Amino acid sequence: MPADHEPQRPAHPRSTYFTPRWFADLLSARLSLGDTFWAGLFGTALFFVPAGFILFFMASLLFDPTVLSLLSGLFLAIMALFHMALTTAVFRTARRAPQVGAWRWVGVLLALINAVILALTAIMMLGGPLPG
Repeated sequence: MPADHEPQRPAHPRSTYFTPRWFADLLSARLSLGDTFWAGLFGTALFFVPAGFILFFMASLLFDPTVLSLLSGLFLAIMALFHMALTTAVFRTARRAPQVGAWRWVGVLLALINAVILALTAIMMLGGPLPG
């Protein structure tokens, strides 16, 4: 096989993913666009979604709906802040990856949509029930 067709080694070995140093590199936009977008957005969701489900299922057994709504809103607000920082990292990384073409901006848009949805949901949870 020609040398120019050999697969590239990732900048971070898989054993270093999801460590404190990896998160620092992720949010500082020091990883590749693929790692920042895919592992940052969807890899972290593989932990946060089940953890959030288990946490709030257990909390629903212990707390009344008002406290549960407050806890849910705080969790979602923290997730929204993380996703806002991640969107910034995806944007900074996308600027350095012109070879990806327009897809890099699609990635930025998807990251932004995730952050906005989380922020709006947190606001709704923290704002209490809608009047009516």
